[in-house]
This record gives sequence, C-alpha cells and structure tokens, in this order.
Amino acid sequence: MSINSIIIHGRLTRDPEIKTFGETSLTKISVAVDRAFKSNKENAQTVDFFDVDAFGKTGEFISKYFKKGQEIIVRGKMQLNSGTDKDGKTRVYPAIVCEEAGFAGSKKDNGGGTSANTAASTGIKADELVDVAAIDEDDLPF
Repeated sequence: MSINSIIIHGRLTRDPEIKTFGETSLTKISVAVDRAFKSNKENAQTVDFFDVDAFGKTGEFISKYFKKGQEIIVRGKMQLNSGTDKDGKTRVYPAIVCEEAGFAGSKKDNGGGTSANTAASTGIKADELVDVAAIDEDDLPF
C-alpha cells in the first residue's frame, strides 16, 4: 500500500489561471506557505512555494472565489511533472494535484466566503460542517 497525500495552508501568490482543453478545465495557482520556524541568519520567515493544479469543478470553485493574496487550504497529492525548459533541457518539477480546496482566514479576507461555499468544493453537506471555534473544550472526549 502506498500513500500520497498533502495538505497545505497558505496564500495565493497570483490570481488563478484557467486553461481549457476541450471539455476539461485546469486551474493553476501558486501558494506561499510559511515554515513553522525561521531558518536564516536574519531571523526572517522562510516561505515555500507550491504549484497547484485543480481540474474541473474544484478548479472552477477556486477561480470563482479566490484571488491573489487570499488564504486557501488545499488537499491533494504530490506529483512530479516533466517538461522542456527554454534551453531545451528536460526538467522535473513538483506540483500538487488538488482534490479539495477551502477557505481559510477571515470572511473579510476571503470576500465573505461561507461554510456553504467550502462545502460545495469538498462535497460535504453544509449541515455536516462544524464551527470549530464554537466547540467548548469541556465537550471534547480527550
């Protein structure tokens, strides 16, 4: 058995880019994710950048509700793609194939995003979503 799963939470570095191939659509985004630690001498935040490919309805959801600078949570699988650079050399580059995407941050930051919109992107019914901030710690089983 093998597992290939990744979840990232960060900000879009540019507006979503949509490409259409016949009846299939592909939305490409880039997400900047802060590392949990500062790893340089200037004590500045270190950031990783991830290319993300979202197909079909998931990509349409991203292109409709997200823009540069907004926070996003992406769940998907990592894949290595290859291509030829401008010098004719074959290059391998990683990309996340998005399976689910959702809002993060405040509603103001995300253009008034709601739980229902997040549910639409993930296939979860709106009444199944839980407001984590409203949970009383005394109610937790651990």
